[in-house]
Amino acid sequence: MNCAYALQVAPASTITNCLAFQEADAVRWLSRVAYRTRELANAHPGLGFGQAERAAWEDDPAWQGTRELVERLLATYDWAENLVALNVVAARSIEEACTRQLARAARSNGDTLTSMLLESQLRDAERSRRWTSAFVELALKNQANRSVIRAWVDKWSGLADRAVDAYCAALPALPDAAEQAKAASRQFRSGLGLA
Repeated sequence: MNCAYALQVAPASTITNCLAFQEADAVRWLSRVAYRTRELANAHPGLGFGQAERAAWEDDPAWQGTRELVERLLATYDWAENLVALNVVAARSIEEACTRQLARAARSNGDTLTSMLLESQLRDAERSRRWTSAFVELALKNQANRSVIRAWVDKWSGLADRAVDAYCAALPALPDAAEQAKAASRQFRSGLGLA
């Protein structure tokens, strides 16, 4: 949803084209999750797959940080802040926690298929990371943008870190998951000159 919003309001086709591909990656991932949920529901009918996701999203402590992050992001109407918050902070943190760390947990529990699907999603995310890096590099050529972008990164990083902590707490087999996810997110921002 947020990619679609940013795509509609971004001021240049060079940005909207990138967002269109990013949105397509997100829709493809949504489709994969739906397909995998149905597979798991068929294979394990008593475990509730596909039956209570809304309740989990609204009530499960593991999702509350991510829910707050995403809902605040969806209510951020300044296109530039929205784009920085999404692509520099939120997406990277969610990828590192909900994708990379979940892939590790799946693999350590013998779920090779889920791990491989998640790792495939991370390869899709690389496209978003590359164009985001180019976007930020271009924006930072104007020194006046540096303090504005850093302020947005600082504003959103605390929310993202809380989301990572809450989600990774639900992965007890990986006690280092939250720190790994947050370190990887910080490393991405550091590579942009926004540490």
